[in-house]
Amino acid sequence: MSGRIEIHVSDIDWRPCNNRLLVKVDVVDGRRNGIYVGAADWDIAGHVTRTGVVVKTPSKLFFRSKGDEWGVEWLTDLEACVGDEAFWGIMEGSNCPIVYCGSDIYYLVDYASIRMLKRGEEIIPVNGFVLVEKKEEVDRSSVLIVDHTKKVNKSRGVVIKSGKPNVEYYGAEQYDAQNLKEGDEVMFSISAWTELEDERYARFNKGVGYIQGRWIIASL
Repeated sequence: MSGRIEIHVSDIDWRPCNNRLLVKVDVVDGRRNGIYVGAADWDIAGHVTRTGVVVKTPSKLFFRSKGDEWGVEWLTDLEACVGDEAFWGIMEGSNCPIVYCGSDIYYLVDYASIRMLKRGEEIIPVNGFVLVEKKEEVDRSSVLIVDHTKKVNKSRGVVIKSGKPNVEYYGAEQYDAQNLKEGDEVMFSISAWTELEDERYARFNKGVGYIQGRWIIASL
């Protein structure tokens, strides 16, 4: 994580811009005050912080347009509110700027990287993402079938919750799957099921992943 931006401020009496959310986090890459709060440090990617509480939101979202290579790559709404618990991806968690204010730690998270919001008991997938439970299958690739070892089929999943579909995608004729229902088994056009959280730090249900609706091609 060399080159990561770290900012020290005396207060947070300001509003983030450039599509960023200011999010308060409990740990930085699995460590609180330098000490791992999960298991040992062998799985670096698994320790990446992927959740926190929204403290500030931008005044509006900026989208890509013709001739403009910056902004959200799909047309969507800014659904995050102060107080929401936000969940984002590993790459954003590894690279977004860190803000230190006294003993408090914040991340400046790109809204486009947010997969899900939790508002009280309400679950809100955003940015066209769909929450899907992993689909496990017996791994018969080994000659030692007696184990019946299971592996995740990253091309399928079972719908837990879908949010608002994105209106359109920048520079691509792609559309989010519509009318998905809880319990639907769905097929993806790419092998892309991704875990929402590492099980050592799970604040939501274990075994939950996500995929953007544009990659869902069938309900089985």
